Amino acid sequence: MNSVTHEICVWYLGGEIDSQLRQYRVGGNTKSQAFAKEVLPYGSPNLKFPPDDDGHVDRHSPDVSFWHSEATWPGVLIEVAFSQYSKGLDRLAWDYVNDSNGEIRAVVCLDLNYRDKGASLSVWRPVITTGADGIDDFDCVRTDLVDSDGNVLADEEQGLRLQLRDFAAIKSVLSDPDAFLEPIFISYRALGKRTLFARQKEVDRRANVRENLVMKPGTRKQKRVPSPGAEIIPEDEVNWEAREDWDDEKSEEEKDPDWDDEKSEEKDPDYVDQQKRKRVK
Repeated sequence: MNSVTHEICVWYLGGEIDSQLRQYRVGGNTKSQAFAKEVLPYGSPNLKFPPDDDGHVDRHSPDVSFWHSEATWPGVLIEVAFSQYSKGLDRLAWDYVNDSNGEIRAVVCLDLNYRDKGASLSVWRPVITTGADGIDDFDCVRTDLVDSDGNVLADEEQGLRLQLRDFAAIKSVLSDPDAFLEPIFISYRALGKRTLFARQKEVDRRANVRENLVMKPGTRKQKRVPSPGAEIIPEDEVNWEAREDWDDEKSEEEKDPDWDDEKSEEKDPDYVDQQKRKRVK
């Protein structure tokens, strides 16, 4: 489960970008306005990429995605890492861009140091070389936002810079390098302050758990009375456990390129239960 700090940073970045996109949906030139209306935030979908040469299939779920209705892949992704164990943002960003063959145009990665107050931002983009072999070269821009003591490093003139054209790899964009150049900008200073706010919010939340402001000490909680028909019976618990075990097994099986979805369905507890009911009828 994600922390309060993680979620505040995720939705600040996603919300600020979407807020600026909304301005282009109602203003600007007609062409850009129509384009912006087709770009929407899609949350955290499970992205399943085509198999590589070895048959390996990558699956990732970004923290936030922005997807144009005509595009095969989202144009801009956001990933935030705040964990004792590194999320491997560099590898993850590279996978997104590489596995989509460059159709994911920008991966914004915010790395919040777990042991101090530092934070850094990197933006990964595809850069197609003009070599005869057509090799893709991936560029990364990394900026430190906050030092280990919690001091915001950047000023208001520096920041995350995207363009409207970053949000979709479609013909109308790729065929005209001078179109959809409208900027999306978030200052590093504002983002740095937000990361410090998010950390403090986590500290405050934990303090409030220890000091309850609503119930007085000794207040007695009443047990919940189950709604009619909502009582949990042992058979339900067994079915739920079987369902969880099957979901875990299915997740592992899907990593196998020879995995057969129809055969796997026969192990689904819901499917088995339906077959039993049919035989009873």
